[in-house]
Amino acid sequence: MSKRFAIAFVLVITAIGAVFISLDILDFGESYRIHLPAAWLDTIFISALGVSIACIAAGRYVTGGYTPMLWLGSGALMLGAGSLVRAWFTGDGLNFTISVSEIATLLSSLLYLAGSISGLKKKPSPVTPSPGTRAALFYVTTLAVIALVSILASSGALPRFHDQGGSTYLRDTLQVVTAAVFFAASVICLRLFLPLRNDLVFWYPLGLIFFAVGTLLLGLGAVDSKLYWLGKASLYFGGVYLFFAVFSFRRARTGPH
Repeated sequence: MSKRFAIAFVLVITAIGAVFISLDILDFGESYRIHLPAAWLDTIFISALGVSIACIAAGRYVTGGYTPMLWLGSGALMLGAGSLVRAWFTGDGLNFTISVSEIATLLSSLLYLAGSISGLKKKPSPVTPSPGTRAALFYVTTLAVIALVSILASSGALPRFHDQGGSTYLRDTLQVVTAAVFFAASVICLRLFLPLRNDLVFWYPLGLIFFAVGTLLLGLGAVDSKLYWLGKASLYFGGVYLFFAVFSFRRARTGPH
């Protein structure tokens, strides 16, 4: 895929989102809803793709000791696990699934931010005596955090993210913060692209921009509205871009030198 086309596609999706938001602000109502199997699409393009990204990232870390890969993989796994809960674990009500999903997305953005910051180091981190154990510890901790958040949300120990009136102020605030963190991680990674010019730091920030845009659009759009589905699509494309990031970086390192 052409890099120019990839950048243009991000800009087009962002511009369409801005237009949809403007129409919503001007109160151009929608008389239709787009009904698609969101649970299955989320499972494929966020959860399953997130696991694939995490596996490739772990392999890259084990063979090369590049620490940002662990953060990237953990971020993808965190987002994928939260999305899986949102899609299928609906027995405890809408507030439970939304709470887990929103917190997981925030934590995912923080993990991606940590990955971008760790990439600022001029020298790669040395490989530990047991890099596979360290990678497993990262991922087990990620899943344990999701399990803990799920338990707390199910028991009612967390503030409400959704009530009968819809989204709460806490959820709206959290979505803005999450989008800001995704964007900050993207900006830091873009700084790396200028001197390095490799595929990882090209696709990585673009994927994070998609995540930032998707998070904002999902917060602004009603379920099954065009704004909502544009937000979903942004998250899906973000996952695809991150997959290109880890896959191309691995290919570049394992190919001819």
